[in-house]
Amino acid sequence: MNVKLLKISLIILITILSSCREDGSNSARGEHSIENELLLTPIHYDYENLKLTLNASISDSISSGFWRWDYMSADKGRPDSTGIDYYVNYEQPSFSYNGEETLPALSIKTNKNKIVEFSVTVIFNLIDHKHESIKNLLDSLTRFDLLRNAKIKQSIIEKGIYKSSNATFEETIELKVSQEEYGYDEIVYEIKNKAKGTH
Repeated sequence: MNVKLLKISLIILITILSSCREDGSNSARGEHSIENELLLTPIHYDYENLKLTLNASISDSISSGFWRWDYMSADKGRPDSTGIDYYVNYEQPSFSYNGEETLPALSIKTNKNKIVEFSVTVIFNLIDHKHESIKNLLDSLTRFDLLRNAKIKQSIIEKGIYKSSNATFEETIELKVSQEEYGYDEIVYEIKNKAKGTH
């Protein structure tokens, strides 16, 4: 009877150990897939139409045909798929506010054709600097996906900026009010990979 009980105990122990080993490998696979998901981070500007993500190839996006090599920012006299490059997009819909229409300026920085940084700037003339005017402005910036979040809007209204970061990227949306009498105000959204070693 003891031998039979010992065999059953060994079978149960082997089953538990093999199950633990499988769970461990599944866990490692799960962490790896989560890590891969984090690497492809959605860019929160008109994502529904542009479908841009950090660390994806610039040619993977639906909007790839609208991006032009930015020779003014480039170090070399031609596009370089083996290093750092810059692209701009001036073919997006204009932004209307307070009787004026302006064109958003979109730019991408790539490293080996992978998007590592994105920014968009929209200029306008605020009616005044009261919270209600800023709220109305933010409500009209419908392509800025982050502005659908009431807490983010409130942060910009109160502090002029919203910042977010994690282990892999940092994201900012900032309202910059001109100090010049006839200068333009602007809102700037930027998302970029964190430099290695800054986690």
